Amino acid sequence: KVVDAGGRYLVPGLCDAHMHVESGMVTVTEFCRAVIPHGTTSMFIDPHEIANVLGLPGVRLMHDEAVAMPINVHVQMPSCVPSAPGLEHAGAELTVADVAEAMTWDNIIGLGEVMNFPGVAANNP
Repeated sequence: KVVDAGGRYLVPGLCDAHMHVESGMVTVTEFCRAVIPHGTTSMFIDPHEIANVLGLPGVRLMHDEAVAMPINVHVQMPSCVPSAPGLEHAGAELTVADVAEAMTWDNIIGLGEVMNFPGVAANNP
């Protein structure tokens, strides 16, 4: 099918490769509502901050909302909450068992960023 774009430009949908939706103090729904008109069709979100506050239930909340969006919102599982154990006290903690459970959810596509680089260097899970 040929579409006459009338002198306009046609580009593929935009993909945001790493996003912390909750940094914008909005829900996944509201963030999608803001970016869809500008061409974003896919996002990879890392709900690390909500995990710091609510733990695994917070990640599940964002995961379930992401699945209901009209665009592709892929969720990465936060891998270290708190991000620097011993240096900060977040409202919640994620255990290895929490991460393993979340990795079985339909829309968890991998691990989010690892911020505890001293732990990685020391081979500390």
